[in-house]
Amino acid sequence: MSRSSPRFGSLSDLSIVIWGTYDLSKPRTRLLVDQLRRQIGTVIEIHADIWSGIDDKSTIRGTHQKLGLLLRWLFAYPRLVWRYLRTQKHDAVVILYMGHVDVLMIRPWARLRGVPIVWDVVVTMYETLVDDRAMLRSNSLAGRLTWRWDRCALRAADRAVLLTNARRDVTAERYALPAHRFAVVPLGAEADAFPAVTPTPPAEPERLRILFYAQFAPMHGLDRVIAAARLCRDRPFDWRFIGRGQEGWRLEEWIAEAEPPGVSWVEGVAYSALIDEMAAADVCLGLFGTSTKAETAAPNKLFQILAAGRGLVTKGTTGIREILGGDWPGIYLVDDDTPEALTAALDKAWNERALLRDGPLHSALRVRFAPEAIGRAFATTVAGAVADAPRKADRQGRR
Repeated sequence: MSRSSPRFGSLSDLSIVIWGTYDLSKPRTRLLVDQLRRQIGTVIEIHADIWSGIDDKSTIRGTHQKLGLLLRWLFAYPRLVWRYLRTQKHDAVVILYMGHVDVLMIRPWARLRGVPIVWDVVVTMYETLVDDRAMLRSNSLAGRLTWRWDRCALRAADRAVLLTNARRDVTAERYALPAHRFAVVPLGAEADAFPAVTPTPPAEPERLRILFYAQFAPMHGLDRVIAAARLCRDRPFDWRFIGRGQEGWRLEEWIAEAEPPGVSWVEGVAYSALIDEMAAADVCLGLFGTSTKAETAAPNKLFQILAAGRGLVTKGTTGIREILGGDWPGIYLVDDDTPEALTAALDKAWNERALLRDGPLHSALRVRFAPEAIGRAFATTVAGAVADAPRKADRQGRR
């Protein structure tokens, strides 16, 4: 760390509060909580679980479900604030995903205690609801209010953490905020859930085993994957789809109408079983969407596939190229949005299937994005926010 704070000399001297309604069903959140506990001296958790049973926020439907979530939120905050005001002295507050309400709720109380707020944004609401999923129009009242909410939330944090430099640049420009308010920490993957695996030998060595798992949001580009699968009908490819989500109807409709050979689909598997699905595949598919969110993303599944050491076929987005930083054996980047381009990448993977089955790949990338490295990058970001805030904190006093 280039700048030091008078309050601490190393991460082991740092004291933080992880506060709010953060969603522990998300791998990113679990990884950061675990690593911050390991790498920072004192970690105090003040948490209310309101997201239990809601894996995909876009599936919240109906007045009853929305009202139930709202009531859980409203009842959670008085107790969360009360616990925060009674907690011991600390150097910073950390807000994790999904923190668009949390960061606004904690702001006056963190200011009262003279400590900075570091928010792991992951993605803005506008980027998801307007840009990617098209659930709101940009010029609608709801779309404009979503933009304003995002901007207020981003301004409430002293440091807003995003996943790629590409997403940081787009976000800073979209909300007219200075770049120094942002930091970048990639997602990473949980080591216990995604260890490097030895590939399962295929029953038919001449066939390429393809795995595509996702929540099937628009950013994943399911329509383009299906279009490529149609082109590959006569190729020796076996397709395995896992997921449901907003665009899952496309897969259901295609399978019902075309009855494609070599295609299997399940709506979900246990999180712990994903690694076995990966081991039984030669290549895993990344994302193929065309939205700004897709172009700037480096999603969970990218790091999970890299951690497992499996072959990867994905669109070569700005965010993904930034993360990879070059060409790697067993990684096939698709340069345009046509199904023909995806088919060509799969043909190359078929020609190199012996490499894909030889053992875990990506050893250098696994080290670069190990949980410890992700955790240290985030912890260092917190330390930087504390180092940048001493005069304000000293002026207000630590209470």
